[in-house]
Amino acid sequence: MNNKPTVTIGIPAYNEEANISHLLKTVCSQNGNHISIKKIMVISDKSTDNTDYLIEKQPDSRVKLIRNDVRLGNALTQNRILKETNTDYLIILDADILLVGKNAIFKIIQTFSDNKNIGLVAGTIIPLKPQNLLEKVLLFSVGMKEELYMRIKNGNNLYNCNGRFRAFSKEFYKILRWEAVVGEDAFSYFSCLSNGFQFRYADQAKAYYKLPHTLKDHLKQSVRFHNTYKELEDYFNGLVSQEVKIPVNIFLKTASRHFVKNPFLFILYLSLFIYTKFIATLNKDNNHVWDISHSSKKLFNYGKS
Repeated sequence: MNNKPTVTIGIPAYNEEANISHLLKTVCSQNGNHISIKKIMVISDKSTDNTDYLIEKQPDSRVKLIRNDVRLGNALTQNRILKETNTDYLIILDADILLVGKNAIFKIIQTFSDNKNIGLVAGTIIPLKPQNLLEKVLLFSVGMKEELYMRIKNGNNLYNCNGRFRAFSKEFYKILRWEAVVGEDAFSYFSCLSNGFQFRYADQAKAYYKLPHTLKDHLKQSVRFHNTYKELEDYFNGLVSQEVKIPVNIFLKTASRHFVKNPFLFILYLSLFIYTKFIATLNKDNNHVWDISHSSKKLFNYGKS
């Protein structure tokens, strides 16, 4: 039992009062038979709601609140998490998710045993049950993308490196430092590869998240990422264009299958994608400190897909 790998959980949080207590409940209830969660660190990015209060009232002594004096944004806040961590593994969670089951952390850590050179692992994120047409369209797109991404490098690719649920080896996180970029999840992926580590997608380590309920919130989440890869080229040069490419034959087969499956939702999503892309061309401001999408924050008792 003394050889159990040690783990730090890091959670950047900005105005997350709707979900932070529920997330922490799923984290604190994780099974400790095979891992030892030493610290659950929540860094409040100068929150202005009840986030700090809800963190401080947590009964689990492992939960620690750290406050930013000024708002730094996700990427730079995660650098604070890196400095406060010295365990075998680091898990970084978005504040607007819920871990699925009591072994989600163990399952993502277990993936590192496949290869000693793995530096970064991303878990599977599962959207909650849709409540309106927009969410149904987005859920349809999630299914199409999941199939597409699993056909590229057996799922171990850029597109499956979601920022909501990630694990970092000590060897990697000790040399990782985020720049002030919007696509901090993609930045961690490219940093992993450029430093000689491998990335893995853990389909058994799962977390729930909520799709945006309004078009405004969807645009907040999507527009800022359309220009991300161009921004990251400045840091990783040719690696970005190489990893972004999706084989045409795989894309066409997957898109065709989902068009036949539901042409109505397919056309709606294609229209939404084109509109979002157009809005992104008008909005060149890739500010790494962004407004939150309020409609994707309340998960508890929302319903599961």
